[in-house]
Amino acid sequence: MMVYDLQAAYWFLVDRTNRGELNLAKLAVVGLGEGANLAAAWAYQPAAAVTGQNRVSDLCALVLISPMADGEGLVLSKVMSALAPRFPLMVMVGARDQASSDPVRAVRPIVENPLYKQNKIETFDTPLHGYKLLRLEPKVTSLITRFLEGTAKYKNVEWEPRYNLTPIGFKDVAIVLNKAGDAAKAAPAPAPAPGKEKEKDKEKEKQEVPPK
Repeated sequence: MMVYDLQAAYWFLVDRTNRGELNLAKLAVVGLGEGANLAAAWAYQPAAAVTGQNRVSDLCALVLISPMADGEGLVLSKVMSALAPRFPLMVMVGARDQASSDPVRAVRPIVENPLYKQNKIETFDTPLHGYKLLRLEPKVTSLITRFLEGTAKYKNVEWEPRYNLTPIGFKDVAIVLNKAGDAAKAAPAPAPAPGKEKEKDKEKEKQEVPPK
């Protein structure tokens, strides 16, 4: 379901693109730790970042920091084999990270295939994992920035709306009534106090008597 959440976030960006607030053709995704496996699992889906038939994915760069051997039911090597040819891919890992160093080392030949010149694997001499690697390893942010500038930020593509969207179907729609409000409408009006009723009768008599 979290993979579908990422696709829902993408549709949110489609809406903002159609409003002219951003250029979706420069979409890049950065995932950390388990989030790296989640981002890879989402990008692995055929419809990931695709607005309709006969369109390619809007995802133009993917950065995975400390991915693990498997996640979201998918083995990392299988996912990398599918993603490496599709768009620029950067994988970052600590050399002494027990959870991620071996899986990343295993997929290095896949990611850094000579045919995919923009793909990179960056290794750091540290046991830091995920967001700690991002925050505490000095070179990580500058390397990510440089990678995204070369693959997404300065990509020479014009803004284009995404109106060829796949319709979203809604089912099992239920109408929810405001029970508190309905109960208030159906309740009888409170009876006036005895004194108030006599005062109303006197006022009515005065109004019915014609002036002399």
